[in-house]
Amino acid sequence: MTSTIFFIFGTILILYLALCIAVKYFQNRLIITPGPAVDITPEIINMEYEEVWISSQNHQEKIHGWWIDTNKDSAPTVLYLHGNATSLSDHIEITQLFNSMSFNCLIIDYRGYGKSEGDFPTEQRMYEDAASAYLFLTHNKKINPNQLIVHGHSLGGAIALDIVSHYHLAGAIIESSFTSIRDMSKRKKIYRFLPISLILNQEFDSLEKVKKISIPLLFMHGEKDRFVSSKMGKLLYKHSISNDKKIVLFSQGGHANLKIVEEEKYIKSISKFIEEKTKNA
Repeated sequence: MTSTIFFIFGTILILYLALCIAVKYFQNRLIITPGPAVDITPEIINMEYEEVWISSQNHQEKIHGWWIDTNKDSAPTVLYLHGNATSLSDHIEITQLFNSMSFNCLIIDYRGYGKSEGDFPTEQRMYEDAASAYLFLTHNKKINPNQLIVHGHSLGGAIALDIVSHYHLAGAIIESSFTSIRDMSKRKKIYRFLPISLILNQEFDSLEKVKKISIPLLFMHGEKDRFVSSKMGKLLYKHSISNDKKIVLFSQGGHANLKIVEEEKYIKSISKFIEEKTKNA
């Protein structure tokens, strides 16, 4: 009887350790879901765009993106960073929105997403890709950083906050984003039994970053977001040290439908923020 108990206990322990090891070394594949290949382009809505290939920081891989230029002098520019499990094709509507507001826009696929080259993404590589996009805009396109806004949705919001923690921009829009992967892991029962503090290496710790970022910030979140609770958006806003910050909540909004449920509010919030933060550049 005793040997049977030891056998069962030993088997459970081995399986538990195997799970911990798997999560530690393959967690980027649990957290990050690269979007599919790009199958439609802005041509579908007759919008002019430039297909761009941006060198990654190791100069061996290329990042694929679309540059939509208003061809208007001193027009504000938006660097749009999309969320998980999507690619450029899923975000034609947002680029059209920026274009209709007379804002230039660059949207990219991180390495491993869409047509972008590279191995499976990691937190650090995604930060590097956003930095490469920033440098492309400021160096290649000669965009004044004081006229540049980064807009990140969900996982893209975490990447946007990393960008503004290292580079100067006029402001950042953080839409439907989370506080950290540590906090997100608490939402799934299976991870509550793991030593997350010991094995986590893909942190996306936005809560710590907002405590150090002083540029203007606009947080947007749906109160009915079932994927990333609006409590996280409120915490990011609360802990931000910026003296120029605002949070806009959408009572009927989910994770990716803020424009659909309250279009006028969504558009006005974005356009007002961008115009105000870039007007004196």
